Amino acid sequence: MKVLVCRDRNILSMKLCVSLVNLLSQKGFDVFLLGDTYNKTGEDVIGLNPKVQFINLNAKTKNVFLNCYRRVREKCLLPYFRYNKIIKKINPDIIITFFPNDLYRVTRFQNHDVPIIQIYIHKKEHWWQRQHVVFSDKINVKELINSKIPTVEEIEEVTKFLENQELELKKIIEK
Repeated sequence: MKVLVCRDRNILSMKLCVSLVNLLSQKGFDVFLLGDTYNKTGEDVIGLNPKVQFINLNAKTKNVFLNCYRRVREKCLLPYFRYNKIIKKINPDIIITFFPNDLYRVTRFQNHDVPIIQIYIHKKEHWWQRQHVVFSDKINVKELINSKIPTVEEIEEVTKFLENQELELKKIIEK
């Protein structure tokens, strides 16, 4: 089973993300980690299992021309299309997103039937507290939209559904 984990923030500082993908790969899943290393090469993601395939959205290279192209692409092109290209290439069985912007980029302008699992991470008040994480049920956005081309009402309905689900996850943690 192929699992795509999306985290469009700095992967290098996220121990929770690395722990999750390592655990999934130890359980026998084919894991792809899609993320950003913020102008670093991304070769040194600390503690990442070699079985996990890391896809760096914004990798810095040693080639000056590729770095210039990367900077122009980052400023001019929408990231949704890069996500679409990667999802079609990998063809995952499930997508796990860390933040609402990851969910938005995975679902916006996408044409796939891959179920998505959303993660809610509760913010710690003090450094000594444990990190609490809750996973949602599978969401298939295409099943929530009835027509081939979604109307504004359907998009608003799906947005409200996702917001309510995030609030439910937050309530679970606060109990």
